[in-house]
Amino acid sequence: MTYLFFGNDEERINIYLKSFIDKFFSGKEKNIISFNARNSLLNDAISECYQIDLACNKKIVVIDDAYYLQKESKFSKSKVSKITKNNDYNKALNYIKEDCDENVILIFIVKSNEIDLNNVIVNAITKENKKFLSPIKDNDWPLYIKTYFDKKNLKIEPEAISELISCCQGNLRTFLNESSKLCLYCKNIITIDDIKQIVIRPQEDDIYVLTKYLIADNKMKALSTFRDLRLTQNIEPIVLITMMTNSLIFIDAVNYLNKNGYNSNEIATKLNVKPGKIYYALQDIKKLKTENIPKILEKLYQLDKDIKHNEIDRFYNFELFILNF
Repeated sequence: MTYLFFGNDEERINIYLKSFIDKFFSGKEKNIISFNARNSLLNDAISECYQIDLACNKKIVVIDDAYYLQKESKFSKSKVSKITKNNDYNKALNYIKEDCDENVILIFIVKSNEIDLNNVIVNAITKENKKFLSPIKDNDWPLYIKTYFDKKNLKIEPEAISELISCCQGNLRTFLNESSKLCLYCKNIITIDDIKQIVIRPQEDDIYVLTKYLIADNKMKALSTFRDLRLTQNIEPIVLITMMTNSLIFIDAVNYLNKNGYNSNEIATKLNVKPGKIYYALQDIKKLKTENIPKILEKLYQLDKDIKHNEIDRFYNFELFILNF
């Protein structure tokens, strides 16, 4: 039995692989042999598949980062190493075609969204044994979360779903860690209060909320958020100034690329962020007079300088900055 798991979300691949392994061994002793395609011969992995293990009757052989199975663009050609030149693809092909031992599983991992459909090994693996593990898109998270808790026999309120999405920020590992705590402490239904009490909210997210209020010209909400941060997390204005500066520079970069005809996915690629972050930045741009960004950055720079030279009261003057934003 041969499988191919592929996608550029390495975290999701790892989680799916672990789940697959756990299901295959179903509580029995795990016998897993791993090879990395960049420093191990394909021949060695195939030879391992043929080896009979007297201690365990089940075995999984994993070939990680099987880059020779991915589709290459003209911009990203893989270097042909000595290892790649010595790979015996016919041996692998014969094993895949002839293999009928359900107790031995061979898994290729490809860290790319696209596989080479002309590759003989890719074609030899049956369609049902190819699994594309794409990142969870922003608009798919609500259904993903609801389905996850449905399987745990737990209901979750819509407001709680939104809060959980905000806390996890699109990170699957964070979601799984936090949801496991929710499953332990909640009965029947998960409320927004449960999320606020149990799930750890990243400090950066609270600071982002402050910036959002300023952009939306809701100065009193921004002031209240700052005072909450100061009281509950002992946040220093210097930290806020740095993060707000970075946020405004990011928004300015998105605005520049957007005005020059780049779409959301192209901007996300250029800035190396998720498309969802670009979506929210574009929403902020609609509310903010982007021509004022240089002036705001100058104010933040001066505020930062004055605070570091102990020339002003840092908390009082940061509140003034908020009120004069």
